[in-house]
Amino acid sequence: MSLSSDVSPEIREFERSSTTALNALLVPVVARYLDRLSARMREARFDPHLYLVQSNGGLATPEVAGAQPVRLLLSGPSGGAMAVTQLAADVGEPNLVGVDMGGTSFDVCVVRDGASSVITEGDIDGLPVRLPMMEIRTVGAGGGSIAWIDPGGALHVGPRSAGASPGPVAYGQGGEEPAVTDANVALGRIDPEYFLGGAMRLDHAAAERAIAGKIGAPLGLSMPAAAEGMLSVANANMAAAIKLSLFEKGLDPRDFALASSGGAGGLHAIALAEEMSMDRVVFPRDPGTLSAYGILFSDITHDLARSRLVPAEADSLPVLQDLLDGLMADGAGLLDRDAIAPDDRNFAVAADMRYRGQAFELLVPWRDVESGAKISTAALDRLIGDFHDQHLRQFAYNEPGGPVEIVTLRVTAIGRLPKPRLRAFESRGTSSPKAHRRIYLDGDWRETPVYDRHALSLDASVAGPAVVEEEYTTILVADGWSIAPGTTGDLIARRQSGAGGREAE
Repeated sequence: MSLSSDVSPEIREFERSSTTALNALLVPVVARYLDRLSARMREARFDPHLYLVQSNGGLATPEVAGAQPVRLLLSGPSGGAMAVTQLAADVGEPNLVGVDMGGTSFDVCVVRDGASSVITEGDIDGLPVRLPMMEIRTVGAGGGSIAWIDPGGALHVGPRSAGASPGPVAYGQGGEEPAVTDANVALGRIDPEYFLGGAMRLDHAAAERAIAGKIGAPLGLSMPAAAEGMLSVANANMAAAIKLSLFEKGLDPRDFALASSGGAGGLHAIALAEEMSMDRVVFPRDPGTLSAYGILFSDITHDLARSRLVPAEADSLPVLQDLLDGLMADGAGLLDRDAIAPDDRNFAVAADMRYRGQAFELLVPWRDVESGAKISTAALDRLIGDFHDQHLRQFAYNEPGGPVEIVTLRVTAIGRLPKPRLRAFESRGTSSPKAHRRIYLDGDWRETPVYDRHALSLDASVAGPAVVEEEYTTILVADGWSIAPGTTGDLIARRQSGAGGREAE
């Protein structure tokens, strides 16, 4: 039995009902899985602390996850958002747009001033989910995204994907429709002999034939031009997702660096940065497992909320104080159950706020309110001021002095867990190319140096055009850019002065 008063105790009955119904649907599946997992761990005498990742980027115990599995719906992408947040701190880039391009999808998250964005409602397959979750935008653009031509003769890429089986044509597993990976293979950007570090050989000729027959011939284009067109369309789709993620918040892409992860991201990241007029791109270590890395920096997190529509004014302080005290007590009880020591606890308070008459709210952190503290009139005034400022940034207008309402009060109870220590980076190379390969760039075939990522040294940058390879991803460095390892071992690509956009710092 799933109760909405437990799962989503907030106003708006349709969203609340949808969230509760999804939870009820998932409980039998997730609970059975966790029971089997726990039993197998006991049989193997393997007894670690087991946690599951929630959509909000925090961790939950199996008991919480089994009772409210709806909180796990975006667990994978939220790990990526946590990783980008940690990466922003590691490389000293407080404003970072994280993009994760895998086989079927392209995920975008935004880290601003060192913190990732959280929303209070998401959408899963058209169904609203009224729970806090990391703000992640996903489009159907990945290495397996299929190129096709509509009846009007326009070229499209995605959202349909070849998946892993049969996969792109170059996989040689029966795929017949050309995908983004096929275009990168046909243009020489992926070495068919070094895919997955050489564990899987790709069929270069089959990729060329599929692109020439399915795309080039109908459009009257040569094979290289058709493949380059496929990549241009895919890049435009991904750039649109980044723009929407920034522009809807009133943010300027030029104030951000790009962070690329996922097996396919390295081949497209610099082209996307150029499209967005960004000057820097970060390529983290082990990009294919970045989401898993991010999970290691998560804490136990409990999101609690109570809806009570009250005016944001001094007369409402007793009601707000009563709500806050109840939420704090509930959060402390949950952390007691998790055996979190008092010194490892933290409580964050926020409010859903709106102007009177609006049908939507903004989530505003209440920075001045802490556990056990009494809400003062000054603290409420600062919260209202923050709401006005946030409304202006997001919607380009506000109404200072206008009537403001608090719709829902929220408390996040956090139990801090130990964090891993970043492994020191050791440069072990001289930044000399390991080979040269013909690559189709900007309408022509060019002999291009190929570098081993692990052989790049801190004291020498590589100028584009160039290719940087590692076992599970390939990075394309465009003309006018250079790339070198940072002190953390993450590669940093920079636009060279005079190469367009703002001058690189």
